[in-house]
Amino acid sequence: MARRGRTVADGSRPATVEDIHEIARSLPGVTLGGTRGRSGPTVYQVSRRSFLFFRNPRPDAFDPDTGERYTDVIVFWVASELEKEAILADTSLPFFT
Repeated sequence: MARRGRTVADGSRPATVEDIHEIARSLPGVTLGGTRGRSGPTVYQVSRRSFLFFRNPRPDAFDPDTGERYTDVIVFWVASELEKEAILADTSLPFFT
């Protein structure tokens, strides 16, 4: 996310939410899932299994300086608890659980 200083692969600029959508759409076998006929968060799936979605703003994710809720929280699933803990252990990354 731009506010946290993440950059695209070549480091030329901060990543955007649209960058994430573009990457997810480009993966093999990806479809959009979620609620049929209703608006809601974008959910990316492979073989009807969700792996990434964009969460609605909630009180548990907010800017500590302004108190404003983040509008760009992305939820993604990993294969194991071990992978999750490894990601969370890297304090240079903007992930939380």
